[in-house]
Amino acid sequence: MQYAKPRMNYYRSNTDFEMPTEYIDLIEKYLRIVPHITHCEPDTADLLQPTLWHSDLHLNNIYVDLDTETITDIMHWQSITVAPLLLQAKIPRMARHINPLPLGWVMPEKPEGYETFFQKDKLKADKLYESALCQKYYEVCTAKKNQRHYAAMCHNDTWKSPLILPLKSISGAWSSREVFMLRSSLMEVVDHWAEIQPAADCPISFTDEERNLHNEEMENRDYIEGLMEEFQGAGILPSDGIVDPEDYEVVQKTNYAQKERFMSLAEDEEQREWMDKIWPYQDRASEA
Repeated sequence: MQYAKPRMNYYRSNTDFEMPTEYIDLIEKYLRIVPHITHCEPDTADLLQPTLWHSDLHLNNIYVDLDTETITDIMHWQSITVAPLLLQAKIPRMARHINPLPLGWVMPEKPEGYETFFQKDKLKADKLYESALCQKYYEVCTAKKNQRHYAAMCHNDTWKSPLILPLKSISGAWSSREVFMLRSSLMEVVDHWAEIQPAADCPISFTDEERNLHNEEMENRDYIEGLMEEFQGAGILPSDGIVDPEDYEVVQKTNYAQKERFMSLAEDEEQREWMDKIWPYQDRASEA
């Protein structure tokens, strides 16, 4: 942290800096709980074996022969990693529902009152329903054909050690602007400590002020994420910012237009400035 500098985190404040010392404090908390969240039971040993993993599987990286309906190529192998399966197991974004779905065999349903919806709302509900079905189909296929992967996903859906989210969140949280995720993972450890280590007291805690600030940031993040999901669901902006080169100028103009629409909701100049800063699709200056 020698070269880290105070910086603005506009999800938290439009005036107060986010300090490197906050990250250091979270690292110290992490070091106190890590012995409790990394011990491994015998039934998880296989899931900790190094596994080759393509971490960027989406439809633009998979080529299919439409005549035979078989995969012919998978691109972007620079994204592969070799690491314990538990650290990598997840549903790839090409099959992942836009909103989190619980693992298991409960099938999604269309919303209540679907038959009374206007046609536009029915189409939107149909799209969400198909997206949820796609994820469930992926789960079923994984459970049948890749049982290690499914077992790892199921493990990560519990509070059994090893707990993966803090382990994944700690590395580079400052440089990647993921301090919020690290703090969130540690708060969840505190909140679920009775399930993790019922025989011991939790060695870390968070003050009410820290939790209130975190919750305010979470509300702002949730608001922006919800707005982005609406834009992406309507086809206005691309998911994950991935754009075909020939479409770039059109999408860039659309991005500017939607940003202006978003900022027009501001109640005053201060809020407009804040909304300008938190808009996700924009270039940001590099920083320590």
